[in-house]
Amino acid sequence: MELTLKDITYLNQDPLFNTPLKLLIRNVIDISPHKEFKDLYQHYDHIVRYAEVCGVIVGIEQNYYGHTYTVDDSTGLLDCHYWKLMDSEPLAFNLSQTVRLRGKLSDYREKRQLIIDDKELVENMEESVHWVEALHLDKYYRKSYMLPSLPESSDIQSEEDPFESALLAYWRKHPDDVYSFAEVCQDPDLVELAHKLLSEVSGWGVTEHDLVELFSSTTKALARAGYLAPAGSSESNLYRLMTPKELEKGVLKIINEICELMDRNVGIRKNYIIERFRKYPAFCFVEDSTIISIIKSLLEQSVLYESDYNVYKIVV
Repeated sequence: MELTLKDITYLNQDPLFNTPLKLLIRNVIDISPHKEFKDLYQHYDHIVRYAEVCGVIVGIEQNYYGHTYTVDDSTGLLDCHYWKLMDSEPLAFNLSQTVRLRGKLSDYREKRQLIIDDKELVENMEESVHWVEALHLDKYYRKSYMLPSLPESSDIQSEEDPFESALLAYWRKHPDDVYSFAEVCQDPDLVELAHKLLSEVSGWGVTEHDLVELFSSTTKALARAGYLAPAGSSESNLYRLMTPKELEKGVLKIINEICELMDRNVGIRKNYIIERFRKYPAFCFVEDSTIISIIKSLLEQSVLYESDYNVYKIVV
Protein backbone atom coordinates (compact mmCIF):
# COMPACT_ATOMS: atom_id res chain seq x y z
CA MET A 1 0.00 0.00 0.00
CA GLU A 2 1.27 3.47 -0.90
CA LEU A 3 1.96 5.89 1.94
CA THR A 4 -0.26 9.01 2.04
CA LEU A 5 0.12 12.27 3.95
CA LYS A 6 -2.53 11.08 6.41
CA ASP A 7 -0.50 7.94 7.09
CA ILE A 8 2.67 9.99 7.57
CA THR A 9 0.90 12.32 10.01
CA TYR A 10 -0.28 9.35 12.05
CA LEU A 11 3.03 7.48 12.02
CA ASN A 12 4.90 10.68 12.87
CA GLN A 13 3.57 10.35 16.43
CA ASP A 14 6.40 7.86 16.92
CA PRO A 15 9.57 9.97 17.40
CA LEU A 16 11.63 7.31 15.62
CA PHE A 17 9.57 7.44 12.41
CA ASN A 18 11.42 10.48 11.03
CA THR A 19 14.69 9.78 12.81
CA PRO A 20 17.66 8.15 11.03
CA LEU A 21 18.31 5.20 13.33
CA LYS A 22 21.98 4.59 14.11
CA LEU A 23 22.34 0.98 13.01
CA LEU A 24 24.97 -1.57 12.18
CA ILE A 25 24.65 -2.88 8.64
CA ARG A 26 23.65 -6.35 9.85
CA ASN A 27 20.68 -4.70 11.63
CA VAL A 28 19.73 -2.79 8.48
CA ILE A 29 19.69 -6.03 6.51
CA ASP A 30 17.73 -7.91 9.19
CA ILE A 31 14.92 -5.33 9.56
CA SER A 32 11.63 -6.76 8.25
CA PRO A 33 9.60 -4.88 5.62
CA HIS A 34 6.28 -3.60 6.95
CA LYS A 35 3.36 -5.86 6.01
CA GLU A 36 1.15 -3.03 4.73
CA PHE A 37 3.24 -0.06 3.66
CA LYS A 38 5.81 0.00 0.89
CA ASP A 39 9.33 1.15 1.87
CA LEU A 40 8.52 1.11 5.59
CA TYR A 41 10.12 -1.32 8.01
CA GLN A 42 9.38 -2.87 11.38
CA HIS A 43 12.19 -2.47 13.91
CA TYR A 44 11.01 -4.00 17.19
CA ASP A 45 7.76 -2.10 17.98
CA HIS A 46 8.61 0.86 15.75
CA ILE A 47 7.70 1.57 12.12
CA VAL A 48 10.79 3.21 10.62
CA ARG A 49 12.07 4.42 7.26
CA TYR A 50 15.43 6.16 7.81
CA ALA A 51 18.82 4.83 8.91
CA GLU A 52 22.36 6.02 9.49
CA VAL A 53 25.34 3.76 8.76
CA CYS A 54 29.09 4.25 8.95
CA GLY A 55 31.71 2.17 7.22
CA VAL A 56 34.34 1.83 4.51
CA ILE A 57 33.58 2.08 0.81
CA VAL A 58 34.57 -1.23 -0.82
CA GLY A 59 32.79 -0.88 -4.15
CA ILE A 60 31.56 1.83 -6.53
CA GLU A 61 29.18 1.54 -9.48
CA GLN A 62 28.19 4.43 -11.74
CA ASN A 63 25.39 4.83 -14.24
CA TYR A 64 23.39 7.61 -15.88
CA TYR A 65 21.17 8.07 -12.84
CA GLY A 66 23.66 8.06 -10.02
CA HIS A 67 26.30 6.28 -7.99
CA THR A 68 26.02 3.15 -5.87
CA TYR A 69 28.52 2.78 -3.04
CA THR A 70 28.95 -0.55 -1.31
CA VAL A 71 29.74 0.10 2.35
CA ASP A 72 31.33 -2.40 4.77
CA ASP A 73 31.22 -1.94 8.56
CA SER A 74 32.52 -5.46 9.41
CA THR A 75 28.98 -6.70 10.15
CA GLY A 76 27.81 -6.76 6.55
CA LEU A 77 27.72 -5.04 3.15
CA LEU A 78 25.12 -2.47 2.13
CA ASP A 79 24.51 -0.83 -1.25
CA CYS A 80 23.93 2.90 -0.79
CA HIS A 81 22.53 4.69 -3.83
CA TYR A 82 22.88 8.37 -4.57
CA TRP A 83 20.57 9.86 -7.24
CA LYS A 84 22.31 12.54 -9.30
CA LEU A 85 19.08 14.56 -9.50
CA MET A 86 19.31 15.24 -5.77
CA ASP A 87 22.46 17.31 -6.15
CA SER A 88 24.16 18.97 -9.09
CA GLU A 89 27.56 18.03 -7.69
CA PRO A 90 28.76 14.43 -8.05
CA LEU A 91 29.94 12.58 -4.97
CA ALA A 92 33.66 12.74 -4.34
CA PHE A 93 33.99 9.50 -2.35
CA ASN A 94 36.63 6.98 -3.35
CA LEU A 95 37.38 3.38 -2.47
CA SER A 96 38.70 2.72 1.07
CA GLN A 97 37.32 6.00 2.44
CA THR A 98 35.25 5.96 5.64
CA VAL A 99 31.85 7.60 5.29
CA ARG A 100 28.75 8.32 7.36
CA LEU A 101 25.56 8.04 5.31
CA ARG A 102 21.97 8.82 6.21
CA GLY A 103 18.99 8.07 4.08
CA LYS A 104 15.86 6.12 3.34
CA LEU A 105 15.66 2.36 3.54
CA SER A 106 14.47 0.59 0.43
CA ASP A 107 14.40 -2.84 -1.21
CA TYR A 108 15.43 -3.34 -4.83
CA ARG A 109 15.24 -6.77 -6.45
CA GLU A 110 14.79 -8.32 -3.00
CA LYS A 111 17.99 -6.70 -1.73
CA ARG A 112 18.15 -4.04 0.99
CA GLN A 113 19.66 -0.68 0.09
CA LEU A 114 19.93 2.88 1.39
CA ILE A 115 18.85 5.88 -0.70
CA ILE A 116 21.31 8.56 0.37
CA ASP A 117 19.93 11.89 1.61
CA ASP A 118 22.91 13.08 3.63
CA LYS A 119 26.57 12.08 3.33
CA GLU A 120 29.81 12.84 5.12
CA LEU A 121 33.44 11.83 4.78
CA VAL A 122 34.77 11.00 8.28
CA GLU A 123 37.91 9.83 10.03
CA ASN A 124 38.48 6.08 10.41
CA MET A 125 37.87 6.22 14.17
CA GLU A 126 34.28 7.43 13.56
CA GLU A 127 33.33 3.90 12.53
CA SER A 128 34.17 2.65 16.04
CA VAL A 129 32.24 5.56 17.58
CA HIS A 130 29.22 4.65 15.44
CA TRP A 131 29.46 1.04 16.65
CA VAL A 132 29.33 2.14 20.29
CA GLU A 133 26.42 4.52 19.68
CA ALA A 134 24.44 1.95 17.69
CA LEU A 135 24.83 -0.72 20.38
CA HIS A 136 23.94 1.78 23.12
CA LEU A 137 20.83 3.05 21.31
CA ASP A 138 19.63 -0.46 20.53
CA LYS A 139 18.38 -0.92 24.09
CA TYR A 140 16.12 2.14 23.61
CA TYR A 141 14.87 0.89 20.24
CA ARG A 142 13.96 -2.40 21.93
CA LYS A 143 11.68 -0.79 24.53
CA SER A 144 8.01 -1.68 24.19
CA TYR A 145 6.07 0.95 22.24
CA MET A 146 2.56 1.34 20.83
CA LEU A 147 1.34 4.09 18.53
CA PRO A 148 -1.48 6.07 20.18
CA SER A 149 -4.88 5.77 18.54
CA LEU A 150 -6.39 8.76 16.80
CA PRO A 151 -9.91 9.82 17.81
CA GLU A 152 -12.50 9.05 15.14
CA SER A 153 -13.38 12.72 14.94
CA SER A 154 -9.77 13.63 14.22
CA ASP A 155 -9.20 16.16 11.44
CA ILE A 156 -6.63 13.76 10.01
CA GLN A 157 -9.36 11.22 9.39
CA SER A 158 -12.09 13.60 8.25
CA GLU A 159 -10.34 16.19 6.09
CA GLU A 160 -9.49 15.62 2.47
CA ASP A 161 -5.86 15.18 1.54
CA PRO A 162 -4.85 18.73 0.47
CA PHE A 163 -2.21 17.54 -1.97
CA GLU A 164 -4.56 15.02 -3.56
CA SER A 165 -7.12 17.79 -4.04
CA ALA A 166 -4.51 20.13 -5.55
CA LEU A 167 -3.19 17.46 -7.91
CA LEU A 168 -6.70 16.60 -9.07
CA ALA A 169 -7.41 20.30 -9.64
CA TYR A 170 -4.28 20.48 -11.79
CA TRP A 171 -5.51 17.63 -13.98
CA ARG A 172 -8.97 19.16 -14.28
CA LYS A 173 -7.39 22.32 -15.71
CA HIS A 174 -5.92 20.14 -18.47
CA PRO A 175 -8.80 17.73 -19.28
CA ASP A 176 -7.66 16.88 -22.81
CA ASP A 177 -3.92 16.59 -22.19
CA VAL A 178 -1.65 13.64 -21.54
CA TYR A 179 1.24 14.23 -19.18
CA SER A 180 4.16 12.16 -18.04
CA PHE A 181 4.78 11.76 -14.37
CA ALA A 182 7.99 13.83 -14.69
CA GLU A 183 6.15 16.78 -16.30
CA VAL A 184 3.60 17.04 -13.49
CA CYS A 185 6.43 16.97 -10.93
CA GLN A 186 7.79 20.19 -12.48
CA ASP A 187 4.71 22.31 -11.76
CA PRO A 188 6.02 25.03 -9.38
CA ASP A 189 2.77 25.46 -7.43
CA LEU A 190 2.43 21.72 -6.78
CA VAL A 191 6.10 21.44 -5.81
CA GLU A 192 5.73 24.36 -3.37
CA LEU A 193 2.63 22.79 -1.77
CA ALA A 194 4.26 19.35 -1.58
CA HIS A 195 7.34 20.84 0.08
CA LYS A 196 5.20 22.76 2.59
CA LEU A 197 3.09 19.73 3.54
CA LEU A 198 6.06 17.39 3.82
CA SER A 199 7.95 19.94 5.93
CA GLU A 200 5.10 19.86 8.46
CA VAL A 201 5.43 16.11 9.02
CA SER A 202 9.11 15.51 8.33
CA GLY A 203 11.55 15.45 11.19
CA TRP A 204 14.74 16.29 9.31
CA GLY A 205 14.11 18.07 6.05
CA VAL A 206 12.51 17.29 2.70
CA THR A 207 14.52 15.62 -0.05
CA GLU A 208 13.93 15.33 -3.78
CA HIS A 209 13.20 11.66 -3.17
CA ASP A 210 10.43 12.57 -0.69
CA LEU A 211 8.84 14.94 -3.20
CA VAL A 212 8.89 12.38 -6.02
CA GLU A 213 7.45 9.75 -3.69
CA LEU A 214 4.55 12.03 -2.70
CA PHE A 215 3.75 12.80 -6.34
CA SER A 216 3.92 9.09 -7.19
CA SER A 217 1.74 7.84 -4.34
CA THR A 218 -0.89 10.58 -4.86
CA THR A 219 -1.05 9.97 -8.62
CA LYS A 220 -1.60 6.26 -8.00
CA ALA A 221 -4.28 7.05 -5.40
CA LEU A 222 -6.13 9.20 -7.96
CA ALA A 223 -5.87 6.37 -10.50
CA ARG A 224 -7.30 3.89 -7.98
CA ALA A 225 -10.16 6.30 -7.28
CA GLY A 226 -10.96 6.50 -10.99
CA TYR A 227 -9.87 10.10 -11.57
CA LEU A 228 -6.83 9.31 -13.74
CA ALA A 229 -6.21 6.68 -16.39
CA PRO A 230 -2.90 5.37 -17.74
CA ALA A 231 -2.33 6.69 -21.27
CA GLY A 232 0.51 4.42 -22.28
CA SER A 233 2.53 1.44 -21.12
CA SER A 234 3.21 0.99 -17.41
CA GLU A 235 6.82 2.05 -18.02
CA SER A 236 5.85 5.35 -19.71
CA ASN A 237 4.11 6.81 -16.62
CA LEU A 238 1.70 8.74 -18.87
CA TYR A 239 -1.69 9.70 -17.44
CA ARG A 240 -4.83 11.52 -18.52
CA LEU A 241 -7.97 12.73 -16.76
CA MET A 242 -10.87 10.28 -16.62
CA THR A 243 -14.47 11.46 -16.21
CA PRO A 244 -17.31 9.78 -14.27
CA LYS A 245 -19.18 9.33 -17.57
CA GLU A 246 -16.26 7.38 -18.99
CA LEU A 247 -16.35 5.06 -15.99
CA GLU A 248 -20.10 4.58 -16.32
CA LYS A 249 -19.75 3.81 -20.02
CA GLY A 250 -17.09 1.25 -19.13
CA VAL A 251 -19.44 -0.61 -16.78
CA LEU A 252 -22.30 -0.52 -19.30
CA LYS A 253 -20.01 -1.71 -22.09
CA ILE A 254 -19.01 -4.74 -20.03
CA ILE A 255 -22.62 -5.64 -19.26
CA ASN A 256 -23.64 -5.21 -22.92
CA GLU A 257 -20.74 -7.35 -24.13
CA ILE A 258 -21.72 -10.16 -21.80
CA CYS A 259 -25.38 -9.87 -22.77
CA GLU A 260 -24.47 -10.21 -26.44
CA LEU A 261 -22.83 -13.55 -25.67
CA MET A 262 -25.58 -14.75 -23.36
CA ASP A 263 -29.29 -14.49 -22.85
CA ARG A 264 -30.14 -10.80 -22.34
CA ASN A 265 -32.45 -11.80 -19.51
CA VAL A 266 -29.50 -13.03 -17.47
CA GLY A 267 -28.20 -10.57 -14.88
CA ILE A 268 -24.48 -9.91 -14.38
CA ARG A 269 -22.91 -10.43 -10.98
CA LYS A 270 -21.03 -7.57 -9.33
CA ASN A 271 -17.81 -9.55 -8.84
CA TYR A 272 -17.75 -10.48 -12.52
CA ILE A 273 -18.24 -6.83 -13.55
CA ILE A 274 -15.31 -5.81 -11.33
CA GLU A 275 -13.08 -8.55 -12.72
CA ARG A 276 -13.85 -7.68 -16.36
CA PHE A 277 -13.63 -3.92 -15.70
CA ARG A 278 -9.96 -4.13 -14.75
CA LYS A 279 -9.03 -6.00 -17.91
CA TYR A 280 -9.34 -2.72 -19.83
CA PRO A 281 -6.01 -0.80 -19.73
CA ALA A 282 -7.69 2.50 -18.81
CA PHE A 283 -9.35 0.92 -15.76
CA CYS A 284 -6.59 -1.41 -14.59
CA PHE A 285 -5.83 0.60 -11.41
CA VAL A 286 -9.40 1.34 -10.34
CA GLU A 287 -10.16 -0.21 -6.97
CA ASP A 288 -13.28 -2.18 -6.00
CA SER A 289 -14.90 0.61 -3.97
CA THR A 290 -14.77 2.98 -6.96
CA ILE A 291 -16.37 0.45 -9.31
CA ILE A 292 -19.09 -0.28 -6.73
CA SER A 293 -19.84 3.45 -6.44
CA ILE A 294 -20.22 3.62 -10.25
CA ILE A 295 -22.73 0.77 -10.15
CA LYS A 296 -24.65 2.56 -7.37
CA SER A 297 -24.71 5.74 -9.44
CA LEU A 298 -26.14 3.85 -12.42
CA LEU A 299 -28.79 2.35 -10.13
CA GLU A 300 -29.75 5.81 -8.87
CA GLN A 301 -30.03 7.02 -12.47
CA SER A 302 -32.30 4.04 -13.26
CA VAL A 303 -29.87 2.90 -15.95
CA LEU A 304 -29.33 -0.39 -14.08
CA TYR A 305 -31.55 -2.32 -11.73
CA GLU A 306 -30.73 -5.08 -9.25
CA SER A 307 -32.51 -8.25 -10.38
CA ASP A 308 -31.07 -10.28 -7.52
CA TYR A 309 -28.60 -9.70 -4.70
CA ASN A 310 -25.49 -8.14 -6.34
CA VAL A 311 -26.83 -9.10 -9.78
CA TYR A 312 -27.51 -6.29 -12.28
CA LYS A 313 -29.35 -5.75 -15.54
CA ILE A 314 -29.65 -2.77 -17.89
CA VAL A 315 -33.02 -1.06 -17.92
CA VAL A 316 -34.52 -1.39 -21.42
